[in-house]
Amino acid sequence: MSVTAGRPSGRDVAGQDVAGGDGPPGPARDSPPARRRWADLALGARLSVAGGRSERLRTTLTAVGVSLGVAFLLAAAAIPTVQDRQFERWIARELPGSDGSLAAADTTMIAQTFVTWCRDRTVQGVLLDPDGTRPPLPPGVTALPQPGEMIVSPALAEFLAGRDGPRLAPRLPYRQVGTISEAGLQGPHELYFYAGAELDAELEAGGPGALFTTNFRPVRIDHFGMEVIEGPASDSGVVSVEGPPSVLIRIFSLLCVVVLLLPVGMLTVAATRFGGGARDGQLAAVRLLGADARTARWIAVGGALPGAVLGCAAGAALFVTGRGAAGYLALIGTSVFASDVWPGPLFVAAVLLAVPAAAVAAALVALRRVVAEPLGVARRVGAGRRRLWWRLPALAAGVASLLTLPEGLGWSGGSRDDVQLVAGAVLTLLGIAALTPWLVEKVVRRLPGGPLGWTFAVRRLQLGGGVTVRTVAAVSVTIAGVVALQMLFSAADREYLAGVDPARDRDLLAVEVPATAATADGLTRVLSAAHGVRSVHAYSTSSVSWGQSVGGDQAFDWGAFTPLVVGDCPTLKELLIVTDCVDGDVFAAPATTRSVVGVDQLTDPDVVTRAGGDPLIPGPGVTVTVAAPGDPRWTVPATMRVATVRSGALLGTADSLLGSLFVTPGALAGDLRPASTVTGIVRIDLADPDAANNVANAIAGVAPLRSPSGALLGDDPAYAPVRTAMDLVIVALFGAVGAGLVITVVEESRERRRALAVLSAVGARRRTVAGWVLWQTAIPMILGVPLALGAGLGLGAALLRVAGVAPTVPWTNIVVVCATAFVVVLVTTAASLPALGRLMRPDGLRVG
Repeated sequence: MSVTAGRPSGRDVAGQDVAGGDGPPGPARDSPPARRRWADLALGARLSVAGGRSERLRTTLTAVGVSLGVAFLLAAAAIPTVQDRQFERWIARELPGSDGSLAAADTTMIAQTFVTWCRDRTVQGVLLDPDGTRPPLPPGVTALPQPGEMIVSPALAEFLAGRDGPRLAPRLPYRQVGTISEAGLQGPHELYFYAGAELDAELEAGGPGALFTTNFRPVRIDHFGMEVIEGPASDSGVVSVEGPPSVLIRIFSLLCVVVLLLPVGMLTVAATRFGGGARDGQLAAVRLLGADARTARWIAVGGALPGAVLGCAAGAALFVTGRGAAGYLALIGTSVFASDVWPGPLFVAAVLLAVPAAAVAAALVALRRVVAEPLGVARRVGAGRRRLWWRLPALAAGVASLLTLPEGLGWSGGSRDDVQLVAGAVLTLLGIAALTPWLVEKVVRRLPGGPLGWTFAVRRLQLGGGVTVRTVAAVSVTIAGVVALQMLFSAADREYLAGVDPARDRDLLAVEVPATAATADGLTRVLSAAHGVRSVHAYSTSSVSWGQSVGGDQAFDWGAFTPLVVGDCPTLKELLIVTDCVDGDVFAAPATTRSVVGVDQLTDPDVVTRAGGDPLIPGPGVTVTVAAPGDPRWTVPATMRVATVRSGALLGTADSLLGSLFVTPGALAGDLRPASTVTGIVRIDLADPDAANNVANAIAGVAPLRSPSGALLGDDPAYAPVRTAMDLVIVALFGAVGAGLVITVVEESRERRRALAVLSAVGARRRTVAGWVLWQTAIPMILGVPLALGAGLGLGAALLRVAGVAPTVPWTNIVVVCATAFVVVLVTTAASLPALGRLMRPDGLRVG
């Protein structure tokens, strides 16, 4: 805008009457103060949208930057709603527990949960067998499927019709007769079904001898859904809400929220100060027209509001538009319905009010270093160096907050601990954001000269750095937060894979079938015929009972049940760590040194007391039976040896077999009746992508309701959300950083268009100016990344201490994060260079 010196009269730029240069623009001085302030705000807003093409462009850039931040913040605020709605639908469709006392009636049915997979997709469903004519209906279903029929989710129908459908079809030999509505699904990409089947014969299958089960046992129910209570579960059919599966995952989830929201909020606030230099010139103009300093500040506040308000509206519109695509997004098996992605009203109000408030605060803080006088604008530089004393307390408070949290299992994860942990993480990261500009200033003041582009960049940073340094501070916070997340994620990875030997266990699968479906030899033959199978070992399991000695005889007046595993020596070597084995050997896998009970201990009261606690194994000389009076008895031979169970994801954990008795067939001599379950261990060829599916289809021919398990087939339910959250946070953060940085560099270039035009007029090459822009971004990054790296490592170590996990540093992942941050910053800065070239035109020298 052009400014003419003198004492103007008539109407000012806002259309208000002005009597002379002594009075401020706007209403008369005797107007009420509130009315005058509203008029000042209106004037500032009008200048930002009606002050010419340049002002409209600045306001637009501010609105674009703010809109990206608001959209991210609203998406983050919608996460609790998504989780609540998914949890409600999950609870509504789950099968209630049963103690076996529910009798068959017209309103009951037998149901069994079924879980399988195909390639990298998990398939879940429920098999239904009604007892009468009025059984309960599961959510999302209007009529029950008949035997041989199934009702599927839309995603499963599409999957079965696709190229991978034939790999899954043998395990789902049912005819599709309908689809499940949204009320019965966790997300649009969930592979889920309800099928009609005959389940009566399977109702009591498995028995107490089952070591583990891949799929759930049939239960009789009269409704769907489980009751939710606070605290530990006490009755069947009750879900205990005690938070995430582990302290580590809970801490990871809280840190995800902090790391996602804090940098985005910083970028949003930085966007509200776009065009600050031009607005300072406007303030000088209104001072020339007679406004005092206080009025100028109100006008500055009004000028900051339109971009923030328009950005809020655009961000809300962007969020509403983007949430429609949520149904098409699937990350690692997790998907959500677009209707679920909706933040609560309090979150929406907080975001939409906080952003304009932040714009006002940023405008007022920026004016502290600006003196807008009628004849021009002066900025306080040099003397007003950044001070360290007020930047350290936030960092110190954050560290103290984290270090005073209880360590390990002492951390309760309650509301107070959650607040303290979040506050500590926020203060620590804010401390890093505050230290970054101070560090940049201290270092650049001592940097030597060099090429022209380098010199321009260093001099610009010495004068304050502007929005670039604030944006790099947000990047530093992002890097520190992601490094801490990587440390937590690495610890979760290590916790999940604890005891897994990848070279041994990744190629192993296991399946458990009822003994009525196949013998160990029969299951071995079936599985060996599947393509891609390298070896098969099978063993049978039963439960034996034994008791105390009464009158010289072992009477079973109280029972201690012990799993009895029967398999040949090659099979037992897969389960136990043994040096040698021959047919006729017997091994015990005790939980403690006192778990093996000999004949002389059967009358010991302490042993009787511990029968319901630690797993007990009958030792040499103890006679056992198969849990029922009159069953054949067998005496444990004196040659029994103690062995150690192999650990690995295949067996769930080593604890699943502790307290078991392992017997080769020659030691039993046919004295005991057949087992209740048969388990097969399959080693597959990892080079064959269909080997696991072939094994699953082979099992379906023997026991249709069974499916294999193993480390190869999927993640633990508590581990998958950790990995999903990790991917979401990193993608969202670097996307926000890249978009915000492009807008920042373009706006700063526009602020310097007159200086760029002068450089072009005196013969400066575009390569020199491009080097200026790149160095101005690269120097703060080079200084900020080591600071962020150290802070991230410290934050991660402090959080792992709270989780009670020994810290380890995943250097490979951290190097990738830091390199990615450098690439994102430099690439997005380079993307602004075409706009920089257009600004180096001679017409940028024009003043009016």
